[in-house]
Amino acid sequence: MFLHDNKPGLIIEVFKSNENALKHLTIGMIKFYCNIALTGRSHAFYEKFKYRFYANKIFSTLWILEEYRTDLKNYFNTPLFEKFLNMVLIDTTFCFD
Repeated sequence: MFLHDNKPGLIIEVFKSNENALKHLTIGMIKFYCNIALTGRSHAFYEKFKYRFYANKIFSTLWILEEYRTDLKNYFNTPLFEKFLNMVLIDTTFCFD
């Protein structure tokens, strides 16, 4: 589905051609990433990594496409993006520990 051996997969074509994906996928993925930890379950801290791993794969795939890079840059100075970036850094630090 995603990039494999530097060859674009089927999902890339969907990301490039679907109007709804082009309009809503970037902000939807940012919100999804941020909201994973808000499940209210006691062991959510450890569960979130499983879902964020796949979210990171989608972000990596989206980064290849100029439309999504531009869209992501539009959110750089927003509180939501700051929250998202903070969570990415916390997750990265936790994984290195």
